[in-house]
Amino acid sequence: MSDKSPYSSASRFGIVSALDCFIQVISFRVVVLVVVILSLVSSSALAGDAASLFLGAFQAVDSKKNSAQLGTLLSVAQSSQNIEITYKDKGGATVSRLPMDGSEVDFTPPGGMPARGKVNFRRGELLLEYVIATKPFADGPVVRLRHTERWQLSDGGNSLTIRGKIDFPGLESATRGVTDQSYTEIFRRIPAQ
Repeated sequence: MSDKSPYSSASRFGIVSALDCFIQVISFRVVVLVVVILSLVSSSALAGDAASLFLGAFQAVDSKKNSAQLGTLLSVAQSSQNIEITYKDKGGATVSRLPMDGSEVDFTPPGGMPARGKVNFRRGELLLEYVIATKPFADGPVVRLRHTERWQLSDGGNSLTIRGKIDFPGLESATRGVTDQSYTEIFRRIPAQ
């Protein structure tokens, strides 16, 4: 039995197979590291691309939440790390800054009450989630209002629909008839001037 491989005698002693295993392990780790880095870079790039779709100014044209909000202006700006959402209505302006990486932060949503929330981008939607803790009665418990908004663009990016839901985690359904609330707001993109 003649083996013409120059490594045949070395492989009998396990030298080549140990070296091959070492090279395979190192190669596998490098591949895994490259995949992880690429996925992190591409996910932040995708979040940036998704956010850029929402950049610009919009004006409320329909609101099933509150008719007083018709004419509300909403503008979205983006830096390399944050998304900034500005709401302007008859009561003034509110600026909300949230990190693009989806981490939870303290910020001020429309209405001006302090909140803790985050923003994410999924399947072409902007998902804004936040919780406001308030004490409606001086002698009552703290009530948490959890807001979830799904922002969707349509009509070639000229129409923005915000579907929102407010619920009250921790409150029993029998407490003073408190029920979850849903709303829909429709905004039209304002052309850049």
